[in-house]
Amino acid sequence: MNLESKLALSFSIAVVGFGLLLFIPAGSLKFWQGWSYLVIWFVPGLLAFVYFYKHDPPISRGRLRRKEKVREQRPIMKFICVLM
Repeated sequence: MNLESKLALSFSIAVVGFGLLLFIPAGSLKFWQGWSYLVIWFVPGLLAFVYFYKHDPPISRGRLRRKEKVREQRPIMKFICVLM
């Protein structure tokens, strides 16, 4: 699987997962606040994916592995994962 496919799959899974977490409890797809939340979170994410895919593919590959190699970055990434 190439980098572009992995990024698309990862992004799609995240959108669907967040969507399920928002819309199942709401009981409807007419929950406009849920749609706003998804747009606010995932449009910047999509733009970041596209930017780094075009300008620095090694960064994209490293982020997909989710195993940070730089020791100083590990606590930051753990914090971000918990925060999300």
